[in-house]
Amino acid sequence: TANLDIGETIMKTRNEKLQASVLSLAVQGALAAMFAVPMMAMAADDEVSVLTRPTSSIEVGVAGVSEKSAKFGEYNGLNDSGAYGIGRFNIGGGSAYDAYDGGNGTLRWDINGRDLGTTSREFGASVSSQGSWDVSIGYDELRHNLSDSFQTPQLGNMGGNRFTMPATFGTVNGQSVAPAPTTRALDANQRAAFHTEEVGSTRKNASFGAGYHFTPQLSVRFDYNHLDQSGAKLIGTGAQGGQGTWRAEANNVLMNPTNYKTDTFNLSLNWMGEKGHLTAGYYGSIFRDGYESVTWENAIVSNAATICVSGGSCAYQTNTLSTMPSNSFHQLNMSGGYSFSSATKLVGGLSYGQSEQNVGYINDLMQGGVLPQSSLNGSVISTHANLKLTNQTTKDLLLSAGFKYNERDNRTSSNTYNYLAQNNANYTGVNTPYSNRKGQFELAGDYRITKTQSLRLAYEHEYIKRWCNNVVGGAE
Repeated sequence: TANLDIGETIMKTRNEKLQASVLSLAVQGALAAMFAVPMMAMAADDEVSVLTRPTSSIEVGVAGVSEKSAKFGEYNGLNDSGAYGIGRFNIGGGSAYDAYDGGNGTLRWDINGRDLGTTSREFGASVSSQGSWDVSIGYDELRHNLSDSFQTPQLGNMGGNRFTMPATFGTVNGQSVAPAPTTRALDANQRAAFHTEEVGSTRKNASFGAGYHFTPQLSVRFDYNHLDQSGAKLIGTGAQGGQGTWRAEANNVLMNPTNYKTDTFNLSLNWMGEKGHLTAGYYGSIFRDGYESVTWENAIVSNAATICVSGGSCAYQTNTLSTMPSNSFHQLNMSGGYSFSSATKLVGGLSYGQSEQNVGYINDLMQGGVLPQSSLNGSVISTHANLKLTNQTTKDLLLSAGFKYNERDNRTSSNTYNYLAQNNANYTGVNTPYSNRKGQFELAGDYRITKTQSLRLAYEHEYIKRWCNNVVGGAE
């Protein structure tokens, strides 16, 4: 009997402990739920708050780069080892869009920045009155590191357009010694003249935008962007000798400057009605190169005695290469649509643009004769039109008719040009201003058999013509 009582006591104790554990878990779960529900509600409130109330945040941190790597920092600027400060902020203000301030305000403003401390930094600011007007500005940078190990004996700043040789560098394969020229091996003085340049380009982009609603149906929008590119990219060129002859396979690698500025404009007038919409606009792009050419002194010559003084300095020949020519593009656009009914709709668009490039030619050493004219006189006219009519006859049948027209009319002057190749041979080339015109017409019907199967019946006609305007010699 005593043993039985002891066993019953042990079982009872275990059951009481088990019941206590279950009760404890239940209490803990209830408490967790009590805290979790408000946290979930707070998270939901935060998401709503971001959309309806001005919010602000600031983040500051430190990034560490363990080893130097040009490739790792190719675009973010983290190419050197060490610590980098990084920051981001967003400061907003103005009216809330809920009962927080009565819900009557429509004014909002915002200032933001991201990736601060790197070469891919961004800044922006905006102010707007919802449904009435808005103004915004922006700025961002991007650094492209091309090489941190480029070796050159030339003297000149990366991003500049003139490079010289050290006065006492001498020549390479420059002295004729029977029966053949000397080799192109560099002596100790020439090898010592080589130094390392970090080559890269930086893009700085500034923007401005503004919009205004005259009425709920009529509005105007203007956007402007200014892109500034500086630095250099590596380029290979040929080289001529001191007597005006090419040295076969004698190539140079240069830091070709990128001193570019591009301005783009976009102005549009928008109308939105109950059944239709219409947009008329202008787009313009103006590209300018700060240089017209890049020049460099050439140490690969055919007769060293004519340019170098024994034991002294050399008077090197200067070679010239043209850089990217400035150009412009202007375009007028119109697009719109109209709903005849809920089933029948018409949309279309028109555009007319003109590209121009008329920078004066440079007198470089690749030119083998007199230039036929002082500049390219380049001009291209682009025309586009499209129209499409659709009818949703039934929920399963869609009928459509469409038309597209594109024309690129190249009106650039055609001339004959004489060139010098690296083997000193003259050759003639004719620039051919290619043009083309393409028209497309389509009738189609799409019928849905099931949710996963459909039948399409269509007729398409396509017309293409290619030609050249005023080609020298009369060829078309």
